Amino acid sequence: MMAKFRTVDEYIALAQEEDRAALRSFRKLLHSIIPGYEEVISYQIPVLKYKGKMLVGFAGYKDHLSFMVMSPQIMERISEDVKRFKGSTATLHFTPQKPLPEILVRKIVEARILETEHMLEAKKAKAASDSDREVVISRTFDAPRELVYSAWTEQKHLHNWFGPLGFKLTIHELDFRVGGVWRFIMHGPDGVDYPNRIDYLKIDPPKKLIYRHSDDGLEAQLDFETAVTFAKKGKKTEVTMRTVFPTAEERDRIVKDFGAIEGGKQTLARLAEYLTTL
Repeated sequence: MMAKFRTVDEYIALAQEEDRAALRSFRKLLHSIIPGYEEVISYQIPVLKYKGKMLVGFAGYKDHLSFMVMSPQIMERISEDVKRFKGSTATLHFTPQKPLPEILVRKIVEARILETEHMLEAKKAKAASDSDREVVISRTFDAPRELVYSAWTEQKHLHNWFGPLGFKLTIHELDFRVGGVWRFIMHGPDGVDYPNRIDYLKIDPPKKLIYRHSDDGLEAQLDFETAVTFAKKGKKTEVTMRTVFPTAEERDRIVKDFGAIEGGKQTLARLAEYLTTL
């Protein structure tokens, strides 16, 4: 199927005629198992989400129908049950003439729900454990997300605003890619130079950046990880900086010795002012 689909109904309507009834039946079965499901088209196939997370999917192809389990771990645990249907590491193949047993589908979907619940609980527990060693700063800018993202990632912009009030920037190198490094010196208003290094860990333009921020040649005065998210708010952009330190004590030290919270707010204020010139 090469068409672009907007809804699951549209997907099924354009499937091969001999597959439509089987796809409708399989979809109905998934609906009956998944509480509070959300149905979307993702990568041009129907996907059901649970609590905002991709759970399972299904699709029709020329020679078979597919059930996307989306969990190699579950597939491994039930390998004996699914061996006659297995299509790939996390996909089962079936046909209208040889459907998947309902009891098997229920077993898989319920396992995926439990797996998702465990993942969400783990994420919640991690967030709680991080709360005493993080600093979160947000600001909404009167500028489109793409422009704000460019200002944050392109060398031609960064020296105009990056850093607290009174600081100037000298950039030695900026290799903007996952695994790349940004090395720069922040020149303080007191005449002190502060060498810095940023290692890019994740880049998802224009939505998110994750990087490690450390000293460049100094002895462990700075070492933390920051995630910067760029969220659309109509024609505006909300930027959130979430910085996580190795320990709560280190967070308190950086806040006290380096003015991390006030410095972050001043940096975002300088960005807001700079964006008005673009």
